[in-house]
Amino acid sequence: MQLGLSSALLATVVTAAAMAADIERIEPPNWWLGFNDSTLQLLVYGDDVANLKPSIDATGVELRKVERTGNPNYLFLHLAIGEGARAGDFSIRFDGDGGSKEVTYQIAERNQPHAQGFSSKDAIYLITPDRFGNGDPANDHIEALGDTLDRSQPLARHGGDLQGIAERLDYIA
Repeated sequence: MQLGLSSALLATVVTAAAMAADIERIEPPNWWLGFNDSTLQLLVYGDDVANLKPSIDATGVELRKVERTGNPNYLFLHLAIGEGARAGDFSIRFDGDGGSKEVTYQIAERNQPHAQGFSSKDAIYLITPDRFGNGDPANDHIEALGDTLDRSQPLARHGGDLQGIAERLDYIA
């Protein structure tokens, strides 16, 4: 009787532990069709997800590899998105001792053109005020700094300030 009770208690603890696995998120949260590289790596995060066995039954989507780390809360799924894949939702099934869980994942149509490319809208102009423009010569000498303004020396202060930047905004534009 004692052995039977211990076995039942152990089975309950193991089942409860397996059911404790909870998938909190999958990164990236969705993907698109039509990339030159058909591989996709998903990061699955949640309590004890590494103890689950994932599977995918979706046309054109193949689960090629499951990678576990030393942390039981992370699981990496390596997928191949084949030519037969279609836009829409599919399920990723996670089997464990306590049952199964299904998570919906989405593959969307890729908008063409996907990216415009680099343009002047993407540029950031980095300004070092001391080097850019001296708009107020009255603040060139600062006693607390102990040095003087000397534009002939590359490593010396040059006296640029925010007023100098404001006066040259047309140049930046």
